[in-house]
Amino acid sequence: MQRNRNGTLRNFWEHQAEDLRCRDRYIIHRDGRKVGKSVCVVADILHFAFTTKNSKGLIATPHQGHLDTLIDELEFQIGENPILQESVAVKSTGHDAVKRKPYYEIKFISGTMLYFRPGGDKGKAFRSLHVDRIWVDEAVWLPDLAWQALMQCLNINGRMRVYSNPNGMRNTKYFFYTENKIGKWTVFHWPSMLNPNWTAERDDDLEVFYGGRDSAGFQHEVLGEHGKPSYGAFNHDQFKRCQRDMKTFRLVNITGEELNDCNSEEEIRLRLELIMGLVPEEGKFWVGGDLGYTNDPSELTIWREDEEGVLRLVYRLSFLIIK
Repeated sequence: MQRNRNGTLRNFWEHQAEDLRCRDRYIIHRDGRKVGKSVCVVADILHFAFTTKNSKGLIATPHQGHLDTLIDELEFQIGENPILQESVAVKSTGHDAVKRKPYYEIKFISGTMLYFRPGGDKGKAFRSLHVDRIWVDEAVWLPDLAWQALMQCLNINGRMRVYSNPNGMRNTKYFFYTENKIGKWTVFHWPSMLNPNWTAERDDDLEVFYGGRDSAGFQHEVLGEHGKPSYGAFNHDQFKRCQRDMKTFRLVNITGEELNDCNSEEEIRLRLELIMGLVPEEGKFWVGGDLGYTNDPSELTIWREDEEGVLRLVYRLSFLIIK
């Protein structure tokens, strides 16, 4: 039994109840704002803590501020329910088995432990943990390196729940999981309109605030759609309209195995020229480079300048996992 902040008993909305009843192993959300995500996260955390023995759960977010919101709700619900209060373990000093520094941890009389950890940029706080359940909030902002550390925390046959508003970026683990192309994830989609208190006036206000229903903000924060990237360098729709198919385009994938029998730098250069079909050309050329940071690919582009000063792309080299 849980309570709202005004003291009334909490009744879960229909879409919240559907989520909490779902026992699938991997669950991910693509939601708008004001649909009760945090309520569901804390409710499921408390259910896990109250109904399991000697288990471990990890609550992960990108930053500590996100965790503080969940911790505040967790402690409020425990404080409002005598049964939950009695379920918290007590240390030999007589104090509740709650650790607040450097990260929040709480132990229950069942032996179950809950760890609250921020991901940061590389997920260092996740390492060394091995848990039976993981909850991720604001998942779209969790960097890929943090995801890599997080996934190895989950024990075999463990369960994971992921909640977030989308931000439109396509090169994230969150986007990949919500697409569910591997068929392992159960995807929930909650637009803000599922909130029973939603009104037409609220809808109109947000449409004006975000600059239209087709704006990135409205698509992400209200509709819960991937839509346009929030922080893209270019407008995605306009960029797509500038693209066209090139019949002369040729893709060459070099894994490194093709160079295994080369015994010198000269042999490697000649082999690459052969594989890529490179031939000497005259003219004025420009080279551009985007040297990748962390796990991003490095890109080199080669452009030919014609007599009118127009640059045309002739080669693009993408380097992945170069050591």
